[in-house]
Amino acid sequence: MTLSSTQKWVITIVILGIVLGSTFFLIKSLQSEEGIKVVLPDENEGETQFTEKEANKEPETKQEPTKSIKKGETKKACTDECAQDVCEGKKLVECVRSADGCKREEEKGYAKGKCGVSCVTNNDCSAYQVCDNYVCTRREAECGDDTCDIGEFGSCEQDCGESNQPSLKAYPAFLFDAQGILKNNVFIVIGNSQLAYHQDAAEAIVDDLEGVAENLGQRIKRANEVQSIQTKILVILGTECDNELLEAFGMQCSPFSVAVNPYIEIVGGANPKVIVYGNEERLMDSIDLLLSARERNVQSSQEQV
Repeated sequence: MTLSSTQKWVITIVILGIVLGSTFFLIKSLQSEEGIKVVLPDENEGETQFTEKEANKEPETKQEPTKSIKKGETKKACTDECAQDVCEGKKLVECVRSADGCKREEEKGYAKGKCGVSCVTNNDCSAYQVCDNYVCTRREAECGDDTCDIGEFGSCEQDCGESNQPSLKAYPAFLFDAQGILKNNVFIVIGNSQLAYHQDAAEAIVDDLEGVAENLGQRIKRANEVQSIQTKILVILGTECDNELLEAFGMQCSPFSVAVNPYIEIVGGANPKVIVYGNEERLMDSIDLLLSARERNVQSSQEQV
């Protein structure tokens, strides 16, 4: 069957209508599902453009950032009562952080090294001092108590013995004058080589007299720095093999020197010399012997380890 021209045009128009309808339906679907932009007319050019989804979206509420608490921090619900340690007279009040995270005052009382407190008991002071009102002070000499205290040598023979030939119990009293002041001619003598164990022994003597012998550390001399030994009070450390000053006492280094047992000895009279004898292994044994001689009330002028 042959179609007329009119029929052909009708069929063409129908087909075009179907295509256009399908295309319009597809566009509307995509606008709904994918948010295709809707462009406002040209007369509104310059204004903000939105997608359909953006146009229908609820406005967002801006949230303020919250401050996080770092690990290990405690959120405080209290107020600090202090900022630092303080002294109430000679009593210490510490500023400590309590379990709630805040600082609280805590009374500690008398503490050595704080608030002007140098001691709490006599044990905090040297053997020649007492703890008086929380301060180490020189022990007052009391003649007749059988202890040769600093300041007694030469004035209390009952406690210190004869001054022209002092015994070991009179150490260190004979290093001081009657007012308890270290005499100007007192020196500690080490060898010229300044061996480490000589230095250690010298420092032990200085530490023992801390608080009663000012600037004793500056009185440590090498053997070749000491002149006119007869006019000086000396504490001589070591052996004839490592301290050259001992040669002045007729001592000569030999292979047998190392076999000599350590000892301490006081020689001389008005200006006594203390020989603290010992090699590297044994010198500190002789130091311990010397520093305890007063307490042990050693009556002789010589004692072996």
